[in-house]
Amino acid sequence: MIEKQLYKLSIKAQEEHYLLSSFIRDSKQFQKDLLKREGELLQKFDDLPKELPDDFILKVNVGDDNTKKSYELDKAMTEIIVGVMTKKNQMTFKYENLIHIMTFIYSTAIFDALLIDLLKEILIQNENSMKSNKTLTIQKILEHNNFESLKEHILNKELLEFGFKSFKDQQKYFVDKFNFDFANSIEIFDGASEIIETRNVHVHNRGVINSIYLENIKKTDFKFGDYRQIDEDYLEKSRDNLHYTINVLIEQSLEKFA
Repeated sequence: MIEKQLYKLSIKAQEEHYLLSSFIRDSKQFQKDLLKREGELLQKFDDLPKELPDDFILKVNVGDDNTKKSYELDKAMTEIIVGVMTKKNQMTFKYENLIHIMTFIYSTAIFDALLIDLLKEILIQNENSMKSNKTLTIQKILEHNNFESLKEHILNKELLEFGFKSFKDQQKYFVDKFNFDFANSIEIFDGASEIIETRNVHVHNRGVINSIYLENIKKTDFKFGDYRQIDEDYLEKSRDNLHYTINVLIEQSLEKFA
């Protein structure tokens, strides 16, 4: 049973990986096309004098041959349009960095969700692994009408607590609870830890390296107050790293429980 569920999880991870790759490619093409169109529009104003005379009138034709309309723009309106278009074009140049950050954060959110999905399948198929010395109050127990409802509560509580752990503590959870062996994946997992900490500084500290990052990531050239840039190369490597990390965890799960 668990083989089938883990196979579905592996396919889901692969689909998310391809989705992100396609999104980045298409978003950058959109930015490129937009910059080209904006540049072409701004070019039409290149021949205008820097200082427009007070009686300046600019005749503009808008639309194709069937819907063409003519407008006359005075000095004030022309300056407003040129100013707005120039600022918009400057904003468009910044889209690439925004695309990188948004996609990066989304990729780590997908990674977090896949980890939870993986652990959920393991716990469902191995109920004994939910045994622990944690306690429940009588009031909490009485809130459930049957044992299945109580088990679901315990499962969800375990998943919630796992989700709030750092990735290093999540690794330790798999090792301690299920005897996973990550000896051959240390470099990959260290990379995943750095990726998650980078996500945290971008979500909580505008991408600026803080003491928490430096405390959790020992091997780094970054210093307190540095900006953690997410360029195209780092984005691609981080997606590949997280995808590989999930696959390692799925493979370990299959070895242990299939």
